[in-house]
Amino acid sequence: MTKKAVPLTIPVAAASRMLGISPASGYRAIQAGDFPTPARRINGRYVVATRPLLDFLGLDEVPAELLNDNHAAGKTAA
Repeated sequence: MTKKAVPLTIPVAAASRMLGISPASGYRAIQAGDFPTPARRINGRYVVATRPLLDFLGLDEVPAELLNDNHAAGKTAA
């Protein structure tokens, strides 16, 4: 069975939904240095590294409903 590609990064809003918090809380946690996984600002927007987030949550992949979100589109790794 082929392993699904996982996006390298996801938007803060999607990562926040996975954690059960609001996007505003996610941004505040990032700015305070309290977000549980790496997040970086790139060209004025924050993105969250997907693999550490999945590991933190004990998941193998990002829930499909978040990947289908127009804001969750990103690069993928094979």
